[in-house]
Amino acid sequence: MVLPHKDSRLFERFAVHLPIKFKGDLDEREDRLFLHDVSAQGAKLLSKERFYIHDYVSLEVLLPHERSPLSLHGQVVWMSAVEPNALWKVGLSFEEVNFMALRRLYRYWNDEKTLPY
Repeated sequence: MVLPHKDSRLFERFAVHLPIKFKGDLDEREDRLFLHDVSAQGAKLLSKERFYIHDYVSLEVLLPHERSPLSLHGQVVWMSAVEPNALWKVGLSFEEVNFMALRRLYRYWNDEKTLPY
């Protein structure tokens, strides 16, 4: 018998699908990184670039109809391959809880319960 996994998160995650980039990256391609879901404590990214566990990253979420991107800072806590050497899911733990940032992202919440990854 397999017991269901108990989610121990303090804050609920919500689904979004927004392009992101490394902070300060001059490469304007918006097809390399996507924010997949987010909570006050962390996020899941979809990436065409490989990350490494314990890496610290600074990212900018490109929000539609807003001038300035939203900055996120955190540490990579897990990774798994969706397509080997082509697409990865990346778990990011935020350095601090930022409810104002979460409020900006919540406007783009995707109410669908299932996303492709």
